[in-house]
Amino acid sequence: MKMYCLKCKKHTETGKANVIQTKNGKYNMKGKCLICNQMKSKFISKQQASGIVRSIATTAGKKLPDNPLSEIPILGPLTDLIY
Repeated sequence: MKMYCLKCKKHTETGKANVIQTKNGKYNMKGKCLICNQMKSKFISKQQASGIVRSIATTAGKKLPDNPLSEIPILGPLTDLIY
């Protein structure tokens, strides 16, 4: 998925994309720019998050439950983000 890179100042492909749910219930996709290796972040809709989680799981060969968004970790002030 292409996201805007602040260092490259253009939309570039994203590698190692993770989808997380923030404390207030919004979905956020984080990844690295494949050109400059800088971290990128983008808020996405629930439908986009579901589609991204499904595509990541199918490429990894994993089977998902009916609601794939239940597998997304929730971030808050006392949680750790694992890459």
